[in-house]
Amino acid sequence: MAETAASGEVAVVGVTKQFGGTTAVKDLSLTIPHGSYCCLLGPSGCGKTTILRMIAGHETPTVGDIRIGASSVLGLPQVQRGTAMMFQSYALFPHRSVLDNVAFALKMRGAGLAQRHAKARELLAKVQLEPFANRLPAQLSGGQQQRVALARALITNPRVLLLDEPLSALDEYLRLRMRGELRRVQKELGITFIHVTHTQLEAIAVADMVVVMAQGRIEQAASARDIFVAPRNAYVARFVGGQNVLWGTVESTMNGTAAVASPSGVRFAFPVGDARPSRGTPLWGSIRRDRVTVEKLLVGAKPPGGLNTVVGEVHTIENQGSYVKVTFDLADKLAEREEFVAHVADDAFFADPLDIGDRVVGRWSASDVKLLEDGALPQAAAAVPAAVATAR
Repeated sequence: MAETAASGEVAVVGVTKQFGGTTAVKDLSLTIPHGSYCCLLGPSGCGKTTILRMIAGHETPTVGDIRIGASSVLGLPQVQRGTAMMFQSYALFPHRSVLDNVAFALKMRGAGLAQRHAKARELLAKVQLEPFANRLPAQLSGGQQQRVALARALITNPRVLLLDEPLSALDEYLRLRMRGELRRVQKELGITFIHVTHTQLEAIAVADMVVVMAQGRIEQAASARDIFVAPRNAYVARFVGGQNVLWGTVESTMNGTAAVASPSGVRFAFPVGDARPSRGTPLWGSIRRDRVTVEKLLVGAKPPGGLNTVVGEVHTIENQGSYVKVTFDLADKLAEREEFVAHVADDAFFADPLDIGDRVVGRWSASDVKLLEDGALPQAAAAVPAAVATAR
């Protein structure tokens, strides 16, 4: 299949979308580079599907512009935008063969039978379904139907493929396989994919660029790795997962590290670089769950003190295969409803297993703490990773 030479860069420029008195998207600007795989990630109602529908032309912005390549697409019909949509429901024609389902869009554009079937077979080969061309959709598995829907969306040579929760109807095994399939096809075709999901691991697995949203605005747009290892604020750290959120006020600062006390008295070491926050300055940070070491406390043992040390009881244990998720009930709560979690490597956990109700201590190094923007330090200072103190 010949690829289009036109740019698939998508720019959402100062867009606000209102439905009656409800604002779904507010003054949002975002540029998605040509040829990238972008995931819009957030909870239900955050505005991610509204953005997708505005790019597709199913909705019109109340304010702002949407550009594909160098041109505004506002007012253009959907077939002239260079986009295609892959919906959550496959919406395959049950009475048409797989081949005719894929070729249908070309039939509607007046292509001859031989031409549209040739292109449909080419797409079916790309998604490894050519042997199933003459079957009906009911004769396929859910994952195979999903690949038919993907081939059908691609047959018009779109510059941008829009995917609305494309994997939500699949079971876990098929979802994992289709994640890899979507990524493979996107790399092979080199076109822009914009994928809406509320599943954090799905976004991290497939995307070059992840856009985390809340209440119609962008909280962070960055590479998948940066979103996971360096969340911008507490919302992103909590929503994406894999991080514990820490906060408190500064007690002292020395050698690029601030000693911070939480309201409950738990004390942390935060890296602050060249900044010298004054006593009482509020700071927020995050620590990856897999950077927390866990030790069992003997019965009657005195809880240890020190920076970056928490003490509590094991509340839940979940075996995740390569690691075990251990959730603490802390003796001193960091905040209401805030859980503290450690991901313990499986070999380390099963060498000395914990049980629910065991008293444990969690520790981590100050160099592994990431400063968040929720606190009072300027963003530039927060980005400096220097730290010399540890919790040991």
